[in-house]
Amino acid sequence: MLRSYNYRYYRPLILLGLYVSISAKMRIATGESFIGSDTGSTGIKALFNNVYSDFGQIASLLGGSAYIAGLIFTVAAMFKVKQHRDNPTQVSISHALIFLLAGIGLIFLPSTLQQGATTIFTSIDSGYAGVSTTNIDNNPWAKPGVQN
Repeated sequence: MLRSYNYRYYRPLILLGLYVSISAKMRIATGESFIGSDTGSTGIKALFNNVYSDFGQIASLLGGSAYIAGLIFTVAAMFKVKQHRDNPTQVSISHALIFLLAGIGLIFLPSTLQQGATTIFTSIDSGYAGVSTTNIDNNPWAKPGVQN
C-alpha cells in the first residue's frame, strides 16, 4: 500500500533549496550574490532601491485616481438626483448627498493631505521626501559608527 505524504512539511525545505539554487546561479553568472552589492544593478537590494525611488510616482498615481473617482462619484450623484426626482419613494435624496460628499472629498483629497502634512509637520523638507539610497546613506538619525 502506498503511503501519502503531507507535503506542507517539506515546503520550507523546497523554498530553501530554491533560494540556494538561485543564489548559486547568480553568483556564477554575475559574480554577485543573490542579495546584491551596494553598487550592483542586480539582486534584492537593486529591487528594493527601485521600489523605494518610485514612491513619488505612486503618490501621483493615487492622487490622480482619487481625482477621477471623485468626478465619477459626482456624476453618479447627479444621476441619483434625477432618479429621486423621477421616483422619490424609491430613491432617497440621502443617496445623492452621500455620493456628492464622497466625490467632493475624493476630488480635494490630494490637496487636503498635502496641506495637512504641512500643518502637522510645519514644513516638509523635500530632501527627505520618499526613500532612496541617498536618504538611507545620509540618515540623520543613524547611530554614529554603525554601518547600514
